[in-house]
Amino acid sequence: MATSTGFLIPGLTCHLTECLGLSPHIQRADIVGMGCHAGLNILQAASNWALANPGKSAVMCSIEICSAEYVWSRDASPELKMKLAVTNSLFGDGCTAAVVRCDPEPRINSIPPSLAPGRISVQILGFESYIIPSSLDTLYLEWDDVSNKFSFFLTSDVPYAIGEHMPLMINALLDRFGMSKKDILHWVVHSGGKKVLDSMVYSLGITKHDVRHTVSTLRDYGNISSGAFLLAFERLQREGTVKAGDIGMFITMGPGAGMECSLFKARADVHPP
Repeated sequence: MATSTGFLIPGLTCHLTECLGLSPHIQRADIVGMGCHAGLNILQAASNWALANPGKSAVMCSIEICSAEYVWSRDASPELKMKLAVTNSLFGDGCTAAVVRCDPEPRINSIPPSLAPGRISVQILGFESYIIPSSLDTLYLEWDDVSNKFSFFLTSDVPYAIGEHMPLMINALLDRFGMSKKDILHWVVHSGGKKVLDSMVYSLGITKHDVRHTVSTLRDYGNISSGAFLLAFERLQREGTVKAGDIGMFITMGPGAGMECSLFKARADVHPP
């Protein structure tokens, strides 16, 4: 489970285990403090567990209450008010989840998509990460003494830094599998904001149509942090354009400034008994 807005001891996995009546023998992992890109971090953790336990299901879950970090101060400077306005208008609350399972034969790691008939599962091929050097002060939580709470800030150069470094991460993953960007038919991207998306689209040489599901998710729900990319993935599934054998890529980005990506291959949906 991932969250950047729910710091609890015991963690959220413990609370969910009790609320849902799950087995007391369940293996749990709480991932906190990674921010918006953590969705792919928990996908990788769930995938590794599934590979080690073929035939058993892992559930990745993101719970984010970004509105808990909304701050407004009448005494703030005009510059600070502008930063607060951007943060308050960009982020939203949400929860997403997916099942990850490795079939006993063959060893296939898949996320059964949700809420659509004629569904397609995806085989996870691999992951890649990239932390932009000297970027710790670009996206961060800061304590606000007036409001007595944390507030999230992002600097104006974040979109350009992400756009500049994104190809380094993407190409590293594609090279590992002997692929190029033209092989990617579906781009499932975190809804990090309009400028971030515009910068990424430009740097990767893709089109706005390629990120249409992300754009619509951002419009309807805002940036719900770590789980946002699964909302875009769900919309891709509902669209009905994914065919078995199609290659796609998940991309998330967030504090660090860090970026994550994963290659996936669509296959005919196979549900466990």
